[in-house]
Amino acid sequence: MHNQALRLIEQSREYRDLKLKVIGRFLRRWKINPNQLTFLSLVSGIGAIYFLFSHFGYFVLFALLHVMFDGLDGVVARLGTPSSYGSYLDIGVDSFITILLIVKIGYYINDFYPFIIAGLFTLAVLIHMVTKFEAPILFMRSVGLILVGISMLVSFQTGFLIVSYLIGGIATAYSLAKQVQYFTQQ
Repeated sequence: MHNQALRLIEQSREYRDLKLKVIGRFLRRWKINPNQLTFLSLVSGIGAIYFLFSHFGYFVLFALLHVMFDGLDGVVARLGTPSSYGSYLDIGVDSFITILLIVKIGYYINDFYPFIIAGLFTLAVLIHMVTKFEAPILFMRSVGLILVGISMLVSFQTGFLIVSYLIGGIATAYSLAKQVQYFTQQ
């Protein structure tokens, strides 16, 4: 399953690079580097989480900007020479937004399970980063934003939000299990 997910991610990356290469070249000509785009991804991601559950239009706008800047930072990086700092920054920002999303769900539905999931996901991300991206992990930011956006369309149904963070919990448990397997095979 993990190898299939990695293949899907790689195919998505290749497709995105192909479609966004023109924009990436334009940004490079204007001396906009991948880390600046990652910073814009962070700011717009925080904006999306801020407007989550209070203003659907702003949430969608900032979530789309977040995903767009996140995609462009990788395109621009691959057009040049990607740096390890940029890789850590990109994964750190994506993970931070995911953690904020899960925590905001916990506050909104007044449940402590999302906080446990956020903590376990933080652990999985730290393990992934400390092992220089070798320990496997499933990232869930995009799926989480989509599911929460759908829940906003159906009037914040708590059951839908619970399903959303439970999917995140399953992905986190799977990641941690794969990481244990990674360490036992070393």
